[in-house]
Amino acid sequence: MAENLLSNGFEAKKLKTSQRRRAPPQSLVLKKIVSNSLHSTSAAPKCGICLETLPINPHLCDACQIWNDATHVFQCMRDPDDFVTRYSFSLGNILSRVSCILCQLIANSILERFRKPDQSNFNALLQTKITIYGPYCLGEGSLKVLDPLFFEKMGEYRIEEDDLRLDNIHEGNNAPALQRTDEAVLAVLYIVATTPDGHDLQGQTFKFDASTAGAREVNHRQQLFQVDPGIKVSEPAGIPGRRPPAIGLQLKLHYRHSMANLFRVERWEKSHFDSKLIKIWTSTCETYHGPRCKVANTTNLPSQFRLVDTYRHCVIEPPRFLPPRFVALSYTWSSLSDSPDIQLEQNNLERLMQAGSLEEENVPALISDAINLCREIGEQYIWIDKFCIIQDDSISKHAQIQAMDQIYATAAFTIVIALQNPLTAELPGVRDRPRRSSLWNDTRMFSDKCRAISGNFQRTITDSVWNTRGWTYQEHMLSLRCIYITDFQMYFNCPTTSEQEELGSISDWPKSKSGDMQSYCDAVQQYTARILTYESDILNAFAGVGKMIAGIQETKLVYGLPEKHFSQALFWQSLAFAQRRESTPQIPSWSWAAWTGRVKYIWDGHLDDLKVGTLVRFYFQDPNRGLRKLDMEEVWFHKPMCLETLKDLPSVNEPRSELKFLPEPAVTDKVWRDSPHSPWKMLFYPLDPIVVKTASKYPGCLVFTTTVATLSLRKATWPAFFNGSSSVIFEICDRHGDKVGEMVKMDQSWVDEHLDLAKEHEFVVLSAAILRDYLRYSLQKFGLGIPEIKTGQDRSPWCLRVMLITPGSLDGVARRLALGFVQTHCWKQCQPTWRTIALV
Repeated sequence: MAENLLSNGFEAKKLKTSQRRRAPPQSLVLKKIVSNSLHSTSAAPKCGICLETLPINPHLCDACQIWNDATHVFQCMRDPDDFVTRYSFSLGNILSRVSCILCQLIANSILERFRKPDQSNFNALLQTKITIYGPYCLGEGSLKVLDPLFFEKMGEYRIEEDDLRLDNIHEGNNAPALQRTDEAVLAVLYIVATTPDGHDLQGQTFKFDASTAGAREVNHRQQLFQVDPGIKVSEPAGIPGRRPPAIGLQLKLHYRHSMANLFRVERWEKSHFDSKLIKIWTSTCETYHGPRCKVANTTNLPSQFRLVDTYRHCVIEPPRFLPPRFVALSYTWSSLSDSPDIQLEQNNLERLMQAGSLEEENVPALISDAINLCREIGEQYIWIDKFCIIQDDSISKHAQIQAMDQIYATAAFTIVIALQNPLTAELPGVRDRPRRSSLWNDTRMFSDKCRAISGNFQRTITDSVWNTRGWTYQEHMLSLRCIYITDFQMYFNCPTTSEQEELGSISDWPKSKSGDMQSYCDAVQQYTARILTYESDILNAFAGVGKMIAGIQETKLVYGLPEKHFSQALFWQSLAFAQRRESTPQIPSWSWAAWTGRVKYIWDGHLDDLKVGTLVRFYFQDPNRGLRKLDMEEVWFHKPMCLETLKDLPSVNEPRSELKFLPEPAVTDKVWRDSPHSPWKMLFYPLDPIVVKTASKYPGCLVFTTTVATLSLRKATWPAFFNGSSSVIFEICDRHGDKVGEMVKMDQSWVDEHLDLAKEHEFVVLSAAILRDYLRYSLQKFGLGIPEIKTGQDRSPWCLRVMLITPGSLDGVARRLALGFVQTHCWKQCQPTWRTIALV
């Protein structure tokens, strides 16, 4: 990193703790050579930190004199607040300093960023307050070179003043002088522009319309300047409380004489990325990262698997027994919305398999750039869904979609095009495609603690349009290695490490793949937050991730839910107003895929997540095999059990943090034997043959025997922060009005449309549940339970997970509405009855 910062470099060994302050080692001495040209008749100022006299540079104003020596900028001016006091002026004031090379660069950059001002508001522009924070180095590695003393007290936010004094560093020191010339330092200034009242510099933003593949531009506020609509302006990162808009001004500072005597300042831009870096990242991973980063076996690819030959510019069908190494592409089709609808179809298959055909066709520039990039780095084959799947062949297309996990897991790496602007038609940074000016880069992460640019992988990728699309989720999750190309940076991510073009190795979490239930829940939550152009793709676009997780769990998916852990997978809830997907009537209501909007598995209530006891056996009306019992693991809170041989409930009072504060096994056993619904009682209630016959008319429905109670709902009287403006909590009450449980948070508008609170509702038991550990502790120590719920003398932490269903129709079927829980010892007073349910 030091080589990138300093053209000739300078060395500084790390100061040992025992040598700190007062007498710095000779290796840290930086020889100061002051040119005669810098002498001035004015009194030379002194640095308030190191107490050294500062030579005057006639090319800098009074506020910028500190820049004349890099030592004072990067070591003495270490506190951003101290730096800000020297740089907080109006733009007009900065413009007036015509002889200052730094002020003129800053002013011209601001004018360029907010170009073409309306003449009538030009005075407002001049009155805009400009506040400058910095300078920031490119990562901590750069800061170690420019400010090695900082890392002596890395654990503290501030460095004591005594440790900042460099009074032993002067020309009379016996250390060898580090005399070098024309050294260049790269740094970034964080500039905040605050306009006068009544004016705003905020740019335009984008909102995405789920009904289209493109984006809809929305202007949220009156514009003072003509801001380029092709960029999304967002809150500056890493600077809490500092208002946008912000400019990350990239400076190249040219010094003479051992980082002293600033003689030129210019902006530095990296308009193109180095394609060789892709080869370095991927080959390093392949060579040194071991089994964790080993690509899957290529023999599992589907039939009719195709690739694009980047050398011959055509589509090929490689031999299945020995498919070649290939790269995959992940992008958003919305980027191609203005291009002709060129894709692989049955009528152009033979033509596109002819050498040179993709050069003759009007291939979108974004895809053409990706093909050329692969050829440039020596990768002959690339998989692009648009040209490798026959789009109008439903049978072949379905086979390819079901094999997405194999395709992306087999690729040597995946090139991800993650841009902020959904209308970008080209790949920025490749040959002949320069990036935009860094003045528009609002994704940087500025660390005030150590005044360094931090890795911004998460922020940049999260804010990209690519990250909003449904199909790209599994492409990212299934790929072993990813090269992310964004508007201003290139990133690499694999299971071992993360890299950023500008910073090198970064601290973002590497890619990980886990198949436990928590991973499944996280995947569903993230996936359902994305946009699908066609809602009918809801299960197809999740098939690859689902298949991967199901493979690890050694099970299969049933309408998106893993069969082995079906009881836990049923406990999803909608985060906002949800409606049934009109395009997928075949998906049953108990699946999250049947409903629009984001879902989650983390409860707002008091129950431990994903910890259940089996109380119900589920049967599935398989469209191909008829009614069958789901291959579901029967458990009692982490312990497998067989209901037919069950005598006593397995003890769960183990030394595990999530299972602390439980009653004695004998007490637990008694609670469940006294309950109307227990693991023993359910064996005496088989499926009702009449309901089974009815269920045969509804492929995909669930059939199960359980206890059902008719109860009422009442809005909870909890504090306002529990009941938000759009979500509410309802209490479940028995026929006497006593509270027996609670519903999860529900959207108020959904409640208004689907529930008549004046009527009673049917609830069915799904499984056993348990209170969270902190509530169990309160229950055990103080007899406290859920607020306003009678705990009873047994102080039982056990609960029942229940589902609110629609009343049974004439044919006996019901539909899922919402979830909740009831305390186990309260279920008896709810007067439940055993019934077979057909849930469609």
